[in-house]
Amino acid sequence: MTKDPTIAIRDCLAEIAVLHGIAAQKTLHEFRNDAVARRAAAYAIQTISEAVRRIPEDWLADFPTEPWGQIKGIGNRLRHEYFRVDDGILWEIMTTDMHALKTVREAMLARHAGAS
Repeated sequence: MTKDPTIAIRDCLAEIAVLHGIAAQKTLHEFRNDAVARRAAAYAIQTISEAVRRIPEDWLADFPTEPWGQIKGIGNRLRHEYFRVDDGILWEIMTTDMHALKTVREAMLARHAGAS
């Protein structure tokens, strides 16, 4: 029995909420000086990356403009090259990329609710 893909979508939405919470409480300067917030953000992004891997390819194909390969790849980069990831990149993901990703996840969830 395969795991319900909507669980992965909900996991993404939960982590996106964490990222929004961090970004709402910090400036970039504060974020750069807060090791706990940086680690929380990196973990949330890794979780999103892993969750995307659990969403069926045909579901992802419904949203062809999303950079699914990059989303999947950022998790590996954070896990294996964590010492090279610029805080500015994490901040950009949190403050720019997650807004669109949240909208896509919500649309995907609405489209596939009850499908599994």
